[in-house]
Parts: sequence; structure tokens; C-alpha cells
Amino acid sequence: MSVRAMFMELKTSLAGIDAKLDHVTERLDRIRARVDDHDARFETLETRTSDIEEARSGDREQIAQMERLMEAQRRAFLPIKRTLSQAGIGFALLYAAKLRVRHEGKVLYFTDIKQANKFVKRLPKQRGAGVVNPENATLSDND
Repeated sequence: MSVRAMFMELKTSLAGIDAKLDHVTERLDRIRARVDDHDARFETLETRTSDIEEARSGDREQIAQMERLMEAQRRAFLPIKRTLSQAGIGFALLYAAKLRVRHEGKVLYFTDIKQANKFVKRLPKQRGAGVVNPENATLSDND
């Protein structure tokens, strides 16, 4: 075999190897691109997850604040409930802070403590005690 023939054979072999290397390089580039896409999606997922956790922690704080506010509103009805109990008037404290009163065949609802106080102060005297004062009322078994 002549040197020229060996050179041509070597050149052909190298061309085949180059073609195979090009194919492998292309596949490797596609794999790298997919890994980069995966990393980008993972970072997006981490960001969204942290945003959700941050929002949830904020919601928890808001819920805790709302619960404290609601408890204060419910406690504000305590003197009114005592007065209604002493007067023998049926009532219920509904969720969240809504007072239902049954008086003279009517059902009244109060969410405002001032309106409930006005109602209580207009009550006629019960059992000879005069108008019931919500500040001096004591709690009975109905409370």
C-alpha cells in the first residue's frame, strides 16, 4: 500500500470519526440545554415555593390578628349578655361577633355594641328592679 493510499484511508477514517464526534457533540449540547432548562425550572419552582410560604406566613399573622380582634368584639358583648340574662330575655352570641336577641316575639341582631346598649337601655324594668344597667349586671347560667 502506498503512502498516498494510506493517507487517503486515514483521511477517510478521520472524517468518519469527525462525523461521529459531531453527532456526539450535538447530543451533548442538547443534554446540556435540557439540564439548563431543568435548572431554570427548578429555580422558578423554588422562587414560587418561597413566595407561597411567605404569603402563608403573612396569612397566619393576619388570621391571628383577626382572631384577637374577634375575641375582643365578642368580649364587648359580655355586659349586654349579663343584662339580657338578668332580664330573662333569650339571646345567643353567633359567630363571629353577632348578638341575636329574641324579645317580644321579634328576633333582633346586633353587630354593633352601641346599638345593643341602646336596646338594653330602652328595656322596661324587669322584676321591679328598674331599667337594667349593663355595667352592673352579673352573669347567670345562660351566659
